[in-house]
Amino acid sequence: MTVEGVDSSGEPFEEKTVLMNLSAGGIYFCLAKTMRPGTKIKAFIEAANAKGSSVRLAARGVVLRIEPWLDGTTGFAARLTRYRSF
Repeated sequence: MTVEGVDSSGEPFEEKTVLMNLSAGGIYFCLAKTMRPGTKIKAFIEAANAKGSSVRLAARGVVLRIEPWLDGTTGFAARLTRYRSF
């Protein structure tokens, strides 16, 4: 998964990460960067399904919750506002 957004210091970024949870309404992932709640993001997700083919999604969302982790990274919960498969 790749996430694009603006970090808490106002700098735009693009970072690869692992998708931890996906639902129809949101995603959860972790980054080395930090963002504030309300930050708009773009996410590009590619995942294999049970049949071995891959599913690719492009999504836009808004960060709802942040969770600092002990390893220095941060977990983010984001509500999806738009998405499409390609």
